[in-house]
Amino acid sequence: MIERAWPQLAATTIAVACGAATLSSTGCGGPASAPAAADSAANPSPAISEQGEVKPPAANMAIELQPVDRAAFDALVAEQKGKVVLVDFWATWCIPCLAQLPHTGEVAKKHADDGLAVMTVSLDEPDDGAKAAAQLAKRVGDAPVTHLHSSLGGGSEAMEAFEITSGSAPHYKLYDRSGKLREVFEVDPTAERAFTTEDIDAAVEKLLKEEG
Repeated sequence: MIERAWPQLAATTIAVACGAATLSSTGCGGPASAPAAADSAANPSPAISEQGEVKPPAANMAIELQPVDRAAFDALVAEQKGKVVLVDFWATWCIPCLAQLPHTGEVAKKHADDGLAVMTVSLDEPDDGAKAAAQLAKRVGDAPVTHLHSSLGGGSEAMEAFEITSGSAPHYKLYDRSGKLREVFEVDPTAERAFTTEDIDAAVEKLLKEEG
């Protein structure tokens, strides 16, 4: 049985982040819903420490994204049989996605030696690969993550192909060591409880403890 959970994000915040088209959702429904306000997240200002010191941005890294359709995606997941696989579907036009990307990198580093494989799938349009790569370099850095790019972009065709039933990002899929999809974390504004990054951590750790 596949379990589903939903993200705990304020609807008013996401309305500003993703535009009026997503007022009924706590996620971002596609590139057409992204407003100019997303530019501030796509190009964050330098961080300031508690002592008031400006921290330099992460060094530029060469991030390569492999284009995939559903068949290629499934093949890559199957290649990881014997490992737990966490997949983060995101996009540069989705502010909640950008905010959660660092967590994806942290999980990958934490469980790198425990049998966890982590992938990201950008739902940006095919021509926006450079923009996606720049965000991954800033937010995920050198974490052991395989970076993919939907060859279908992030419209309804991609949502259907990758079975993102909410039609919104962020969206996570978690597979066990046998390659079976065990949990899905996605957007549902009607859910009584929304998912958190702590829920993702707990689910990952639970599957890592299971025998393959």
